[in-house]
Amino acid sequence: MRTKIMAIDLGSVVGISIWNGLEYVYSDEKKIPSLSGLFDEVEGLLSEYDIDLIIMPYPTRFYNTIIKHAKQMGIVTLAAEQYDIQTIEVNDSHAKKVVLGKGKASKEEIQEAMGTKKGHVADARMFTQSYLKEIDEGNFI
Repeated sequence: MRTKIMAIDLGSVVGISIWNGLEYVYSDEKKIPSLSGLFDEVEGLLSEYDIDLIIMPYPTRFYNTIIKHAKQMGIVTLAAEQYDIQTIEVNDSHAKKVVLGKGKASKEEIQEAMGTKKGHVADARMFTQSYLKEIDEGNFI
């Protein structure tokens, strides 16, 4: 199993959480004003933490969100390719269902379950926990 996982909640404010084995070693959320700023942030963390896998959500609705997130996904993927790191995309509602038992869990429920008041960090942690739970159950290839 991969031990160093970076999960990223994309958007106007980006939440990033890094899982190393049994604990989170980095969690933060930042307003990143440009795609080049996102690249610099991700590339710096990849370099510093020697990441094995990146998890990010894919957008499912609202045209403007889909376009913005698709561009951000491309930037994260480009940074990952430079370090030969695998990326996987997850569905937000599926991750909620796996971790919290319901696909329409509220932001507050996610924050409480993930132990942080930072909403974007909570989402990033949820993506990691969903992946880890599915690996343990043999549901993720």
